[in-house]
Amino acid sequence: MLASGRRDARADAALTQMVEALRSARRAPNGADLLREYVPQLLSIDAEAVLPVFVTTSREREMPLEADEVLHLLQGHDSLVLSFLEDLVVNKQAAPRHCAKLGMAYVAKVEEELSLPGAQRMTQTRTKLLRFLEEAAGVDAELLPKLAALQLHEERVILCGREGRHREALHILVLDLNDLSRAEAYCRLVMARELQRPGATDVSVFSADLPGWARGVVFGPKKPNSGDKALDGFQDATSAARDHAERARPLMLLLQILLEAHEGAAAKPEEHKKVAAEYRDAVLSLLMGYAAHRDLPPNEVLGCLPANWSLEGISDYLSKCARLCLHRQRASMLEENLSSMAYLKTFSAWAKERMRKVNITLDKCCPVCNKRFVDKDSVGKAFVAYPNETCVHFACKEHPSICPKTGKNFSDNLSVYCHALSVGQDEQS
Repeated sequence: MLASGRRDARADAALTQMVEALRSARRAPNGADLLREYVPQLLSIDAEAVLPVFVTTSREREMPLEADEVLHLLQGHDSLVLSFLEDLVVNKQAAPRHCAKLGMAYVAKVEEELSLPGAQRMTQTRTKLLRFLEEAAGVDAELLPKLAALQLHEERVILCGREGRHREALHILVLDLNDLSRAEAYCRLVMARELQRPGATDVSVFSADLPGWARGVVFGPKKPNSGDKALDGFQDATSAARDHAERARPLMLLLQILLEAHEGAAAKPEEHKKVAAEYRDAVLSLLMGYAAHRDLPPNEVLGCLPANWSLEGISDYLSKCARLCLHRQRASMLEENLSSMAYLKTFSAWAKERMRKVNITLDKCCPVCNKRFVDKDSVGKAFVAYPNETCVHFACKEHPSICPKTGKNFSDNLSVYCHALSVGQDEQS
């Protein structure tokens, strides 16, 4: 049965029986020894028949051999190694080194597919590689040189984004892929992840259906109008983001790359996919769309712009910045005045509450026990005073919020400090 040569139906049946026997042997006490002895023989007859021996299902987790030893047995059979590594990742049994090895295996297979005559750029294996780079752990920047050599730019963007190399990722999107819309979407995704926006980590920059908050509004299919809010969900919330020195500031990186591309296209137009004027227009569109963003402060932006750009060319941007800065200043002054008003009203209410008092006379009695609060020796006893000025002995209170005399419940009373900015009845009249 194990001799080389053409197999007949009986040999196929025997081979199937052997595979099932090896699968069952995984649970045997000497299962590891059996696999080490017979798997090499099975590989020499039919390599494809070996994979079911090592692929496990959700109910079959018994594997006497370590993953590294299985990979050693499958050495020289690239398709089997690839399928086995995929099984490890799917079943969440892969260590970081296995993920790195699977990434290299995907790249090698993509290289092989792209070398075929008439091959398409986006193959099935490349689609798997893109999804794998976005989801798997343990893949690092070691793949970047190989990806660059094969001109797998989308994969480079994903890997650079995972490594926090946002400038390099944006450089690829702008210059290699010539996709300003994706570059803007990449910036919005980075900002959303910094703000820990729900679902932001699950969105791919190359998704065909990006959520509304991630779509580019400056370089997207729809050009923004004066009333469009490109900063919705990013501007006000950015105050809660990390410190200025720790934030990636992707919009500033994109601006710098566009300015560098403008200068490069002016000097060497044959090396760029756009002319210098197009890059200049892209810079102005970005500034107009995100003029109020904290990652593009006007003082830093003006320092980045080329000295030979005329003031007239950036006048619209400067006017918009001036209006927005003035609006922010006025809003800040209003907030400060409202805060001062709230403090004064709270202090006034607090002072009035402190002035409230109850008078305990010699003849005043507790409504519960009908005993006086002050005994014949003029010694006062502990008492509780309710907001309606009803007083009872401390030992006579049944509930701290319910008046025993009237039965009124004061637990739902709002504090005088809860509506410091509201207008009271006496102020409305």
